Amino acid sequence: MYFSMPRHFGFSVLEDQQCAAALMWTCVTLVYLVPAAILSTRLLSPRSFYRSGLVPSEVSGSAATHIDPQRLESV
Repeated sequence: MYFSMPRHFGFSVLEDQQCAAALMWTCVTLVYLVPAAILSTRLLSPRSFYRSGLVPSEVSGSAATHIDPQRLESV
């Protein structure tokens, strides 16, 4: 049945199967590659990147709410 169907783009039966396999392989690779790249970037980035948007009470617990920011000294 497949051999009697009209050919699109002038591909032979084997070339049609090869193009379909390459298309499926590419799409599946992108589906896994994008989340893997995002996770790798987040895991390998410095910790300060994550904590920059947090308020002091979120970083070190409830004890940070009692610290006066003007009295802190840099070491």
